[in-house]
Amino acid sequence: MHGRSCGPNPRTPSPRRAACDQASWSESHLPCLRPFPPPPPLRRAQVSAIIGLNSLTMKKRLLLTLREVLGPEAAFSITPRSFALPEELDVWEEWLRKQQKQQQTEQKQTTQRMRQQGGKWAWRSGVEEGTGSTSSGGGGSGGGDGGDGNGGSGGGTSMGMWILKTGQDAGKGLSLLPADQALQYARAQQQQQQQRQQQVDGGHGGGSGRRFQLQVAQQYIADPFLILGRKFHLRLWVLVTADCPCRAYLHRRGLVLFSAEPYDKNAAAAATASTAFAGSTKASSQSSRVATGTSFTQSDTAAPPLPTNQAAHAASGLSPALAGPPAVPYQPPASHITNYARNNNTMVWGMSKLAEHLGAERFRSVWAALRAACAGALTAASPSLAEAHAWLRPAVQEYGFQVLGVDFLLDEWLRPWLLEFNSSPSIMVQHEDAETRALVYEQKYGMLRDTWEIIRARVYPRGPGEGKGEGGRPRGLGCRNMAQWEAAHAGEYEPLMPYKQ
Repeated sequence: MHGRSCGPNPRTPSPRRAACDQASWSESHLPCLRPFPPPPPLRRAQVSAIIGLNSLTMKKRLLLTLREVLGPEAAFSITPRSFALPEELDVWEEWLRKQQKQQQTEQKQTTQRMRQQGGKWAWRSGVEEGTGSTSSGGGGSGGGDGGDGNGGSGGGTSMGMWILKTGQDAGKGLSLLPADQALQYARAQQQQQQQRQQQVDGGHGGGSGRRFQLQVAQQYIADPFLILGRKFHLRLWVLVTADCPCRAYLHRRGLVLFSAEPYDKNAAAAATASTAFAGSTKASSQSSRVATGTSFTQSDTAAPPLPTNQAAHAASGLSPALAGPPAVPYQPPASHITNYARNNNTMVWGMSKLAEHLGAERFRSVWAALRAACAGALTAASPSLAEAHAWLRPAVQEYGFQVLGVDFLLDEWLRPWLLEFNSSPSIMVQHEDAETRALVYEQKYGMLRDTWEIIRARVYPRGPGEGKGEGGRPRGLGCRNMAQWEAAHAGEYEPLMPYKQ
């Protein structure tokens, strides 16, 4: 890459968009090259990284990027509601408290309405007389078909399951817990990290282990769309070819990765249904309950009772924060795990098989929503890309490209939810079944082939009789014409940015 030398730079970008690490590489970082003279500069070269894209590929920064640029409402229409840890622990707790109060109010109103319509005992016994004649009584309480996705409003004041994520990849570092236990576990981790940091600052102990710290608390999608009774998620690929302005493409191929076992909602929902917040009680009585381990009911699938600090957060109405080491977090059951790195010998489909299963009309709607979500995330990343580009000041504008893995989950209404971006998606092909292995190869090979077709023209000149100019295109093309040229050679890549519906 013909860029300026990137040694130590006194200018430090804002913490919000700190991306300078990728740009500070130099020959001194490559000890194996020191005994040899540096290689001659390449006339044409590409770097397989775009500075600033870590605003999407890092879990916490993805959340902050979407929320800061798009606003909370738009951000949480793309990705499940999430909170940054540990910075937003108190905000998360306050949000849970408000949701608890709202659920309790709605439950009381529904109970009163059902009693007025059908009588106290008819409602309790589930008799349809007095409730079936009015449209207002069919919401989701009393064991009806509706509800809030967590068992209906008749299922108590449960806040549902939350998944806690660390900075690890390949499906590692995930914990699935009911809301109150998740909050306790996060507070315990915060206390442990503070103690560990004090030891590091005092010259004792090793590093802070940021990669293993909790980064995000995210609402769990408990009602996914199922195929053959199994949960699945989608792995798609996005190619970014320019950063300022952003040009990106979404590949039509992808992987549908299934769980190893049929989906068992009760494996997670049982813990949710049996775990309720302590409610608004006096601090003394709450401390007494916590001390005896009876602040909430345990189920077979929930984590064991977590040790608590009786004084901390006693007045909040929620379970107190942890004081001692946290118990082993509740691991997602096999029927909930779809990560290929941890589950690489189960059923896998290609996107064409998914389209066939859903039907043309439904798949067209799903694909449009997937494109819109990817484009929305890249739009949110544009300020970070522009700031990082201005900091780097590359002498070659099109210095690189990057393929991102994008993971989505479809809920029961076929609405896609963005789970994460991966900065280095796996291109390995492994599976015990030869037919499935061939399918995975076909999907990944097609993506890599089309990526090369777009990028190769930047490296190699045109062949004889194909026109003037190096890089496979006439010199002096503007951004708009360059995008048109790339789109014409994109194969199965669809132009994504600039976004057009």
